[in-house]
Amino acid sequence: QVGGAMIEGQMQTDSWRTFSGFFEAAGATVFGFVVLAVVSSAVGYLLASWWWQRVVRRKRAKRLRSMEERLDKRLGAGRG
Repeated sequence: QVGGAMIEGQMQTDSWRTFSGFFEAAGATVFGFVVLAVVSSAVGYLLASWWWQRVVRRKRAKRLRSMEERLDKRLGAGRG
């Protein structure tokens, strides 16, 4: 148990060192990629949200116009 925990802890430390070394070697590039990923995903989310609201708004307006026309026909037919 103790030996396994030491090996596991050593593996985590080695993994962290490897990651840390990679970040030191290409720090600016990695940081730039992370910033680019965060910003582009946020912009994509906002654009998709805006576009989806637009699509739903147009469909709803069309549906409401259709319902209004059908109601007018029914009310007009009932009067005559």
